[in-house]
Amino acid sequence: MSTISIEFAERLKREKVFDAEKANAFAKALNDELSNQLATKSDLIQLENRLIKWMFGLVLASTAINLTVIGYLIRF
Repeated sequence: MSTISIEFAERLKREKVFDAEKANAFAKALNDELSNQLATKSDLIQLENRLIKWMFGLVLASTAINLTVIGYLIRF
């Protein structure tokens, strides 16, 4: 179990929510469920890279549209 799970289990025991065995089992089960749903540093870096690519693409597309409109307006 991770440090957080151990501390959580100790708190459950200390506050007499569960006995020692049930507190440890509950903390381990909760840790297993939450650890699958948390983003890792690698996940956040990948997300940041995708966002940068999208932002660059949108700025490039916006610039192309603006230049096209300006070019069209200059002709008239």
